[in-house]
Amino acid sequence: MSTQPLAYKNLSAAQLTLSRLLCARQNTFTTVINQSETELEFSQQPADQLPSHTLHLELNGHPYRIYLGNRLLDAFLPGKLDHQGLQKLPDDLRMAVLNHAITPSFQSFSELLGISWSLQNFESTKPEEPPATLGLNIRQNSINTRIELQIDDLLLSILEAIPTHHPRSLPDIPFWATLEKGQSRLSLSELKSLETGDIVFLDQHTSDEQVIVRVNRRTAFLGELANAGVSIIQRHQTMDEHEHEELPADPEDDQGMEHGDAEAGIDLHNLPVNVTFEVGQQQLTLAELQGMQAGYVFELDRSVEQPVNIRANGKLIGHCELVQIENRLGARITHLHDQ
Repeated sequence: MSTQPLAYKNLSAAQLTLSRLLCARQNTFTTVINQSETELEFSQQPADQLPSHTLHLELNGHPYRIYLGNRLLDAFLPGKLDHQGLQKLPDDLRMAVLNHAITPSFQSFSELLGISWSLQNFESTKPEEPPATLGLNIRQNSINTRIELQIDDLLLSILEAIPTHHPRSLPDIPFWATLEKGQSRLSLSELKSLETGDIVFLDQHTSDEQVIVRVNRRTAFLGELANAGVSIIQRHQTMDEHEHEELPADPEDDQGMEHGDAEAGIDLHNLPVNVTFEVGQQQLTLAELQGMQAGYVFELDRSVEQPVNIRANGKLIGHCELVQIENRLGARITHLHDQ
């Protein structure tokens, strides 16, 4: 039975900085593009793939790339000209037409963000290693699309100029959130028999690179784990939220069960113990909790390469490492505290 330690993704320092910037700043804007009201919204959710076209710009004197798809490009172009027709034009004419087409819209962007811009080149997106990008959703009349903005120091400096928002004053009180990988249920006798080197399979767990960020019993988020941080994917439904969906027990069954229990007695060694495998704990503030949304990233205080904590009914009993064993997730015990 072969074992293989789990591997996690890497997050760049720029992605962590970007997440903190957007947490405290306005993410949605309304402006007028081509004489139509347009809503712009930043999205930290990673794109499945980059759009078809790349605009090479110069922003505030620095090179910069924006990626956009066919639908938005067609909306920019005049008359019956579309992206296919644009590609057939000679290079100099193609650049002149595109520059004329995008100027009204990009002028609105530049005034909104306080930057200067010029178009340097236009080409099909190359199938190379994609850079980290920030999504910008664009909604205007029948258009609902998204472009990708290259994440670099230039973008971060532009976003820093956006005013911060303070919807309400929050006390700067830190609290701890746990990062859970999964759980198992063991009997008390099974728990007491654990030894260093044993492997416990997880009955319930997230996928390879995901964890549950648990604030309390009623508040939790699903996140993607990297060696440097956690990227929030969505709100996670907790066990308390499942309770209202459960059907009430039959009173007659309860009476029968109580009668049977009275005759048979209770074997304490068979009582189930909830064993949680915890990647670690993270100190957060109320402001960070309020800013948690899809794509938000917070930096870990401790590397995920550190041993994973094992908790039995909330009590720390030891440490382990997570391993993949023939398509099953297991925890190999590396240390057990004296009980």
